[in-house]
Amino acid sequence: MTKDNIGVFSWFGYIMPLEERLSIIKNSGFNAVAIWWEDEEGDVIIKKEEIPRLVKKAGLFIENIHAPFCDINSLWSENENLRREIVEKHIQWLKDCKEFNIPVMVMHISEDFKVKEPNNIGLESMREIVNAAEECGVKVAIENTDNNALISYILENLNSKSLGLCFDTSHNEISHNNEINLLKNYGDRLFATHISDNDGLKDRHWVPFDGTINWEEFTKDFPKDYKGCFSLEICARTKDKTLSPEDYMTKAYKRIGNLKNLFD
Repeated sequence: MTKDNIGVFSWFGYIMPLEERLSIIKNSGFNAVAIWWEDEEGDVIIKKEEIPRLVKKAGLFIENIHAPFCDINSLWSENENLRREIVEKHIQWLKDCKEFNIPVMVMHISEDFKVKEPNNIGLESMREIVNAAEECGVKVAIENTDNNALISYILENLNSKSLGLCFDTSHNEISHNNEINLLKNYGDRLFATHISDNDGLKDRHWVPFDGTINWEEFTKDFPKDYKGCFSLEICARTKDKTLSPEDYMTKAYKRIGNLKNLFD
């Protein structure tokens, strides 16, 4: 398994300009970032179309964008207007990926435990999105959030090289139907990782080994031929902020190194 590309989400909990965060990420040892695909708010608003240039300037590369997930449950809705709106948004974001040479779009397919059972409506929604991804030459990574059964349903019923999994370690601990082993079942379709720890109660976004996740189990199930980035999705807690942003990210980079060592 290749894990030479080590990434982290560009937001890690400290309020500061994007360019400063990117500099800290680079100086901490990371070489890749994941980007939330909306404008950066702050004293100066940075349009999302400017972000790829800033990432390149910092000496990093964008491994994926994370699509906004407001109203994402509409993918499964019988209300055609709502369903159409959310599908079209994702298709446009795929076109953005093509324009800016971003290889993967990570997306949620459900939120807040509100989609109880999969249905053909959601399948059709994802089929349209995947077809657009194929046309754009971009991959779609659906992230496990609140119900592993929904992820399994989509991956079982849509067989496309452009559709795969973004595995979130923290979400997996607290999701419904987490007896479905997504890594074991769909490791050959793993496109991205969101690695963080928690206490088994909520999605905490802690650095690895600060919580209760069984990392040996994670490494046992992790696909040996994974070629993508090994990436964190972490957010500093109040007590973490006794550390400077630089020291927090240095800690995070060391912890992802400790996790990598479990594979050796």
